[in-house]
Amino acid sequence: MRMAWLRRLWMLWEALFRKLAGVRPLRNDGGEYLFLLATRPYVGKPFLVDGVTVKKHDLVAELHMNNEMIVHVFAEGHGMVGLSKRLLDAGRLSLPVVAERMQDPEFEGVEVVYGISFVHRVAEAFGFHTFPMNNPFIRAVTTWYLRILFQVVNPNGRKFIKRDPDMFVPRVIAISKQHLIERYGR
Repeated sequence: MRMAWLRRLWMLWEALFRKLAGVRPLRNDGGEYLFLLATRPYVGKPFLVDGVTVKKHDLVAELHMNNEMIVHVFAEGHGMVGLSKRLLDAGRLSLPVVAERMQDPEFEGVEVVYGISFVHRVAEAFGFHTFPMNNPFIRAVTTWYLRILFQVVNPNGRKFIKRDPDMFVPRVIAISKQHLIERYGR
């Protein structure tokens, strides 16, 4: 009961965050996609991905996980193996839509798609590069936030984090727009 209340509260926070941060669904077609998108100027330290250097103030596309979808998948009760398979399938279906969206005029100045995630091992299999987060303060806050989120969406989250805390350290995941379109574009 307490967990359901906490999830509802968290989803309200997610909705507010999306609105304030300009995070939008991939499409408004009613499809359930694993990712959401936002565009903004990059504010971190420079990095290189697929031959593209991203510097402060460069326009980037931020990839956000659709936590509402993840909460629903956990609620279906498939267990971790079923959840992993469902999320991998959702990623496979969503990345071509991300590639398609990157060709929209609103993403014209974007050269890199990036995000911050615990699932960086899986992201590498999908063609993304991963980097450690350089700023210790931002890394600590992001780690705290994502661990809380994981515990909210996963009833066994606390157990997983205690068992393997090093696995739950977020990393930057990034792919160039060109590589994304080449790999997933239609």
